[in-house]
Amino acid sequence: MAKSASIRGTDKARREPKIDLSRLSEEQKATRIAFLDLAEIAFGKAWQTPVASALGRDKAQVAGWISGRRPVPVDVLAELPALALRWAASLEHRAEMLRLRWDPALAERRIQIETAAAEAGSPPEPPPAPRTPEEIVNYIVAELLLDVPMDSPSD
Repeated sequence: MAKSASIRGTDKARREPKIDLSRLSEEQKATRIAFLDLAEIAFGKAWQTPVASALGRDKAQVAGWISGRRPVPVDVLAELPALALRWAASLEHRAEMLRLRWDPALAERRIQIETAAAEAGSPPEPPPAPRTPEEIVNYIVAELLLDVPMDSPSD
């Protein structure tokens, strides 16, 4: 069996999955390719577990889609772009939190925000849960500016 390069510098090498697309129609093959491309772009090289979790599916199901044992359900492919946008918003949020906490150029702004929140006695009410990608970004920006943990956006 073919083995890929060592993972994270360990000696353990991950085996490449055995791919057999002979049972898939041309449309199912195209759906599989679209799914694999979008999943890896959105969730990175180790996308299988986060995608399974985000879709509420078992990892074995996702493995079946990868190997070609099972076709990717069309509804899953339809659901993936929204998941990818939410994941991107989450990554942007984490990146902004890192910048806000560790970038010396933002220290003064962070102190201003924290001081204003402390002087107000309590932070303002959080905005309603976002529904569009644009609202998600605005929600994250509001959370960063207030520096107050908020409930995560609902679907």
